[in-house]
Amino acid sequence: MVEYTTAQETEATGILSQIYSSLDRDGRLRLAERLGYGGTDASKLRSLRRILAGEIRYGSKVNVTRFFRPTTTVDDPFPLRRVPDIRIGSVQPDRIRRNPDIGGLYQIVSQVMYVRETEFGLVSFASYFNSGASRTISRLFDDYNQRAAEVYQTDFEQNPRASPGIIAIAFSDRGARELAQDYDVSIPQVIATENEGVQSVSSYGVALVPGGTPTTQGYGRQSSFGTRRLPKSRRDEIIRYTRSVSKRVYGIPLQT
Repeated sequence: MVEYTTAQETEATGILSQIYSSLDRDGRLRLAERLGYGGTDASKLRSLRRILAGEIRYGSKVNVTRFFRPTTTVDDPFPLRRVPDIRIGSVQPDRIRRNPDIGGLYQIVSQVMYVRETEFGLVSFASYFNSGASRTISRLFDDYNQRAAEVYQTDFEQNPRASPGIIAIAFSDRGARELAQDYDVSIPQVIATENEGVQSVSSYGVALVPGGTPTTQGYGRQSSFGTRRLPKSRRDEIIRYTRSVSKRVYGIPLQT
């Protein structure tokens, strides 16, 4: 009998979260049944969400690009697919000792590609685009979603995010490729600056990072939200099933 490690359990929960986000309601019900959950449809979905609810360890950076559409346009301006079922963990005591005023806030930051219509034709350029800071996940995602849509709203004089001439925005590398093809524009190279001031080539995408307070220590990377332990009675079967379908069915490679 295979004995699965804690790392494999964490990975399985993270992969299940990705699978869950890609399914419609009927698909989620079938997934819940496959994992052994019964009762009413509402009960099945509730049980599934319970094991997938994750926590971000404060100080970590998490890629959340998959929760946003690849592109938006002036006629379809909102990028958000759905708000993930996650929460922000409490600030560690050692961080509070170093900085008693720390607020434990997070922020959504992104590198996006814009397509602008000018008198000389269409041009593309890369830029940062961020949300405000909060500890509430739904508020962060809703704020980012609203701000992204406001870029197109140039008919309101008091809109500080309005950008005249913008006709499309890409929120991922996939989106950048799609806009390059649709509008016959180039894909600008993304240059990221790390905390130490070192510049490197980066990618288009969206991430959750600690925000609202200055930092000089940087942040660690967290690849998934799956930090809740799986129920003991179903743990091994859930991990086994997830590992068997991850790459073969959903194209998600295993790391452990």
